[in-house]
Amino acid sequence: MADVVDVDQAKGTISLKGPSGNVVDLKVQNPDQLALTLLKQDQGWSYGRVLSAIQGGADQHIALREKIPVYITYFTLRVNDDGSISTFADIYGHDARMGAALRL
Repeated sequence: MADVVDVDQAKGTISLKGPSGNVVDLKVQNPDQLALTLLKQDQGWSYGRVLSAIQGGADQHIALREKIPVYITYFTLRVNDDGSISTFADIYGHDARMGAALRL
């Protein structure tokens, strides 16, 4: 569960604050649209109000009334359109921890 802390349209990031108090910056494709989706559903905000808040310049903490789950996934393998597989470096070491947990 997370609260929206900040939206940086120029960087394409949205900051979320989790229950532990940690703030995580996530790179998203359309941070303004994500903020609109969350705030319209939760508090009835219009696109104009979201845009005004983003352009206000100062960081704003907008607590959602209804908590939503945020799932962050991390992939080091993908299936291409032609059915072939592309792999990527596991820079965070998640594959090794997952393999150990699954006893692979």
